[in-house]
Amino acid sequence: MVAAARSVMTGASNHAGLTSVCSKLLINLMLFSFMLTVLPAKAALIEVDPETNPAIADGQCSLIEAIENANTDSAMNPDCPMGNGTDFLRLSQDFDYEFDSAYGSTDNALPVIVDDVIVQGRNATISRDNFSTEAFRLLEFNTGTHSMSNLNLSGGISAFPMSGGGAILATDTNLTLSDIRISGNTAEGLFAFGGALRLDDSTVEITDALLQVNRTSSSSTETGGGAIAQFNGSLTINRSALLNNDANECGSSRGGGGNTAGTGGALRIEATSPTAAYAIFNDSTIAGNEGRVGGGIHVVAIANTGFPGEDVLVQLVRSTLVQNDANACAGGALGDGMHVQEANGGSGTITYGSSIIHGNGRLVNNTIVGVDCSANFPSQTYMSFDGNVLDEQDNCINGFDTFSDDYRNIVDPIRVDNHYLPLRNGPAVDFMEAGFNCDITLPDAVGNPRAGGPGMGGSLCDAGAIELQYPVDDFTLQTTIAGSGSGSLSSNPGGINCPGVCSADYPVGTMVNLTPSPDGGSVFAGWSGDCSGMGACAVTMDQMRSVTANFDLQPVTLTILLDTPGGAAGSVTSNPLGINCPGDCQQDYPPGTSITLTATPEPGSQFNLWGGVCSASSGPVCNATLNMNGGATAQFVLIENDPVLSITVTGPGSIADNTGTINCPGTCSASYPGNTSITLTPTPDAGATFQNFIGACSGQSCSLQLIDDQQVGGIFLQANEVFKDGFE
Repeated sequence: MVAAARSVMTGASNHAGLTSVCSKLLINLMLFSFMLTVLPAKAALIEVDPETNPAIADGQCSLIEAIENANTDSAMNPDCPMGNGTDFLRLSQDFDYEFDSAYGSTDNALPVIVDDVIVQGRNATISRDNFSTEAFRLLEFNTGTHSMSNLNLSGGISAFPMSGGGAILATDTNLTLSDIRISGNTAEGLFAFGGALRLDDSTVEITDALLQVNRTSSSSTETGGGAIAQFNGSLTINRSALLNNDANECGSSRGGGGNTAGTGGALRIEATSPTAAYAIFNDSTIAGNEGRVGGGIHVVAIANTGFPGEDVLVQLVRSTLVQNDANACAGGALGDGMHVQEANGGSGTITYGSSIIHGNGRLVNNTIVGVDCSANFPSQTYMSFDGNVLDEQDNCINGFDTFSDDYRNIVDPIRVDNHYLPLRNGPAVDFMEAGFNCDITLPDAVGNPRAGGPGMGGSLCDAGAIELQYPVDDFTLQTTIAGSGSGSLSSNPGGINCPGVCSADYPVGTMVNLTPSPDGGSVFAGWSGDCSGMGACAVTMDQMRSVTANFDLQPVTLTILLDTPGGAAGSVTSNPLGINCPGDCQQDYPPGTSITLTATPEPGSQFNLWGGVCSASSGPVCNATLNMNGGATAQFVLIENDPVLSITVTGPGSIADNTGTINCPGTCSASYPGNTSITLTPTPDAGATFQNFIGACSGQSCSLQLIDDQQVGGIFLQANEVFKDGFE
């Protein structure tokens, strides 16, 4: 174990001592470093057509055919250029390469990539068809050196017996991902590792990326990595955001049950071999992730790998880790922000410098309740490299750091460009100690220059992923029009007249009131961003503000009428929900809504016909498209039949009905108009007793609504028979 990685920084530390600490920790960096592979001179450019499924000699170079040629350095598919050495695959601009089944006998949409490739995405998408019933991941890299850029990956599923990585599985690979968006991927089942990425013994660098809403779900314990599961190797993440990933789906039935032990909402990192495991986050944001153990990051150091340094080492540099949550599900939770698990001689360390680690947990009565840093041995597994903004009540070890009691006093809790803007008067801005880890040659998470640029403090750096870049005297208000409808937005004081002029600068402290005006056929549907709800919107320009005005198309009103002659009855319900008539017989819907109405008669009635917007429908189900206000009439009529009532009398007595038709014995059967109400009266003979009704009635009384044929019996007993069973 590296001694420096077990040091505890105190207020008496000095930068000379920290330099020594850094030098020792550098051993870990050097041991994890790999030489960059120089691309060979020979290479092929393969232009990939907007075609998903391969077809031999159709003149279209599909993505599958291109990869096959690249893998084999051949022209096995005549529609594509021959592969040759490191191949450049250039995808079709903005095209969605959507797959509904796996390639051959693999678990992937595409062939396993084994030869060196450079994929130029050109904002294309590789996705799994949402309607596919087959589970498969998108890509697998096995050995070699690869890079992918300007690409979207979504919808991949790794399900048992697959080993994880809903979007990508990388094994023994050098992989570079840049300008990439990976969302909506899943790993489920017994080996649910890495909702988006599973990295095994690989060197991976991710830059300018967004990994969001990926998830793992499993009934087995100690799985996870909602976004990334890393086993050994090196991972570097630059200027990226890992947002709203989930390794904890409480109560889910997917993958065999709710994962009550899901670990690492954003990253689960484990060392299983002497190469150990190393991950570094530079200028990145980790937020909104959830995992029962390690809401944001979970370090698994449960074996002594024999590596001369830490078995697992994670570094946060100029990064922001907030709003992650360790949801307890049915068991206990550990580490809303980060957790380090050590056992069996394994050693793990998380270091951080010029970062914001705060506000991880659950919001209870407007107070964040949670633990940013937790571990088996917190004082040995966490280390500050200065310049951090922390919660002094938490377990994150500190050095030359500053503190706040609430993360909302540090950053604006509303994300801007997937990151958190530091508050102008908050402790993260122009923090002297942040300069220890501030590289002014590198941009922040959104490309702004660090200290020395047009920021708030000249040569001083800010802590966290974002460097405040706005002039001292003015802040920008950015407005947006959104929704299915249309409208405009104006401001007081003036400056905003959107669409047209949607952005304006205002002096610090200015109160700006925004007024929405819907166009004809549209309605104002509410605010989002720095205003919310339907009320007035007033923003104070103490920082950059962003407001969206949402307009929806004017809804159309559907009205249901029930026509029930002669006492017939029935109901009408709708899909989408909204109509449940009688009761709720009128509902507004967006224009163009396709609606299904279902008419259900009450007993004794039957559905007859539709009117209005449903007049073309012949049965009890009506399908219609709502483009304007309208109504539908559902007519129900009584069932036309003459049901028969039959009476039997057992013992000394008689039964008569209220209409005078039946008097049994004598007249014991008669037919009646449908839906007639009948009351039967029993009359025992002298010295006898009425016992009870049987058949369609029971007990001492009988009232019927005759919808269909019915049979009723009456039992009478002589007085000396009442107690004949001995129940005196």
